[in-house]
Amino acid sequence: MIIEWAHFQRNKPAQSKRRTKVFISEPDPTIRQRFGRLFGVLELNSLQPTHLRFLHALIEELERAYYPHVAPHGPAQPIAAHLEATLRTINNRFLKLAESHHVPLENGDFSFLIGALKERDLVFTHYGDTHAFLLHRDEGRAPKLIDIIAASEKDGKHDDRFFSSLLEGQLGQHDGLLVATEALVDYLSLPQLQDILVASSARESVEQLERLLEDAPEHLTFPLLVVSLAPDTARERSSSASVTKLLNTERATEQILSPSVGHDIRQFVSAGMLRIRSLISRKSRPKEETLTLPKAVPIASTQEYAKRLHTIGTLLLRGTRVLGRLLLQLFITIVVLFFRGCRWVVIMLMAMRGRQGDRGAQNATQWSLDDWKSWLRHLPGKSRFALIGGVVILIIFGGSLLVIGIQRSQARAEVAFQAMVKSIEEKKAQVEMSLIYSDDARAKQSLQELNSLLATLPTNRAARRSKKQELEASVAGLRARINKNALLDAPERVIDLAAFAPRDRTLDLKAFVLQDNNLYVYGDDPLLFKVNLENQQAISFEVPKTNVGKLTTAIAATRGTILLVDDQNRLIELNPEQRTLKPLDIIFGGDGAVIRAGAFYNDRLYLVDAKNQQIYRHQKVPTGYGKGTPWLKESVNLTDAQDLIIDASLWVLFSDGSITNLAQGKRKAFAIETIDPALTRATRISTTFESRFITLLDPTGRRVVVLRKSDGKLAMQYTSPAFENLKDLFVDEAKKVMYVMSGTTVYKIPLQHL
Repeated sequence: MIIEWAHFQRNKPAQSKRRTKVFISEPDPTIRQRFGRLFGVLELNSLQPTHLRFLHALIEELERAYYPHVAPHGPAQPIAAHLEATLRTINNRFLKLAESHHVPLENGDFSFLIGALKERDLVFTHYGDTHAFLLHRDEGRAPKLIDIIAASEKDGKHDDRFFSSLLEGQLGQHDGLLVATEALVDYLSLPQLQDILVASSARESVEQLERLLEDAPEHLTFPLLVVSLAPDTARERSSSASVTKLLNTERATEQILSPSVGHDIRQFVSAGMLRIRSLISRKSRPKEETLTLPKAVPIASTQEYAKRLHTIGTLLLRGTRVLGRLLLQLFITIVVLFFRGCRWVVIMLMAMRGRQGDRGAQNATQWSLDDWKSWLRHLPGKSRFALIGGVVILIIFGGSLLVIGIQRSQARAEVAFQAMVKSIEEKKAQVEMSLIYSDDARAKQSLQELNSLLATLPTNRAARRSKKQELEASVAGLRARINKNALLDAPERVIDLAAFAPRDRTLDLKAFVLQDNNLYVYGDDPLLFKVNLENQQAISFEVPKTNVGKLTTAIAATRGTILLVDDQNRLIELNPEQRTLKPLDIIFGGDGAVIRAGAFYNDRLYLVDAKNQQIYRHQKVPTGYGKGTPWLKESVNLTDAQDLIIDASLWVLFSDGSITNLAQGKRKAFAIETIDPALTRATRISTTFESRFITLLDPTGRRVVVLRKSDGKLAMQYTSPAFENLKDLFVDEAKKVMYVMSGTTVYKIPLQHL
């Protein structure tokens, strides 16, 4: 793989107040092979000379932290993990470094992109007005210029912290990378950039861009860096391919042959190499140069060596295989003839002795063994030793052939295993590339193919089991990225209400309602909790529940009151401040109503009646709520309705996790995309008029699922081992937090999808 680097920066201190710096590190080749190259584009809005020294000092700190003084031993660490460790180190020094150079770091004054590239592995972090354009050349498709940073932030996620996150992936073998600031994007159009990058190498692209930017206004600064990748096809077709094939053949030979035979063949191959080298050198070098120092061998000669050595190695290997088969057939033939001869001798001896009938047949084996022992004892010493030695040699030879066959079988199995591992690694690269391009459909398809390949990987050895576990762990990480799974190992606990309940009470909490920054938590028990979210304190009190049955539904109504519905279809108004329950009048729209869910919107109460398959709207009256009027204008099966939320349209959640969107009494087109794992049950739904998302509570999957309203696609999944018994949730998008109740504990979750 050939990597070509080129960069350009225009600084005009007299006309511009911006200072820019482009750097490409040049470490020792041994260290570069393990850690790749560190690169970056930095821009600072300042006129102070000391600020330019700050950029140089920052680059020195980065290189000092990223590259070790001496190349370490052992397996190489992934560059993503290594760069992340470097940035953690730099984060501790960055502010002190800026303070020592009197550099202001207000938003908009500082922009940078810092990354590392090792072969095709790319990882970088960015801040401010920087752009990273990927020129992707896919087989059978037109080249495509993609802004990687914009693609990663298209859902609106942004972080204003320095060195806060990493983007990583793999470049294709024909891809290119352009790193620049906002000024270049504003001055040149994306089609112009794409045409320049497609038609030229990295150096030629920078030269063309430099010519185009000569006429730009004097106050503009242009730091840019271009990287182009291309396979070294000439080398792969010539010496590299042949030598690699030869070495593979030699390794296979060492695995198949016994040590002594392998040693002889290697000596023969080495002698052949020296002989061929001497012949070619004698033929190509003039006589007058024979006493001078040897010159470098031309590439054509190296190719010829490789071809001839490969031919010799192939012939030797084939000859060994043919000889092995012939010897094996000879051994089998000798053994068969030997036992047939023994059988014939036994029969003849039995006939001579007159052993006939059943008794003779029963004692034939014992007689033949005794007779053979006697015969061996009477043989001359040399003949006896020769016979025994021949039998031993035949056994050893047969065992050697058996061992060779086993080794060959193991070698073939290892080659097949490595080929499968290579296919899995290539498929992983396809998944990561699809994630970079935000092509979720293609990423999921590639992930299914990857799982199929992984399932067929053999595990009959400890090393193969370990390799499969390693691949499964990396695939699990890809699956989490595709499924947008945010794993919360230790979510922030707001409060555990079990500590505020009397000791003789077993809490069975059901849900909560948020009003005035207070959570009011209730259940089947007459105990009610008021949780202040600011100071994270709670108080418990009992509300008398005379003539109140088992509570089934809670609805946040007018300010300071909560509406409750019990299993006897009685409507009760709870005043948490006064700690009172007040029965309210209500006339249901149908007979024998079974209320599944309800919502309060615009001084109207909407109730889902599963018995009458209708959503009734109740107008507020002085003593409660009037008779419900049917709101649905078309048939909707509400038997399994679980929850209801209103944001100018109605969203009804069903027990199988499906959602029906209704407007003006009729269905609206809405479907949830396939989620992994599949959404089979949900109990709560949450949204607001201003929100772009719908949030669902899935107790079975121990997760909170966030969907986009526009298309029903997955935005995020929040999972945690602490979500053992999910009861309710409330989303506060203004503060970018979510409150989740699991059992008797309330957790506070930062929203990562906003």
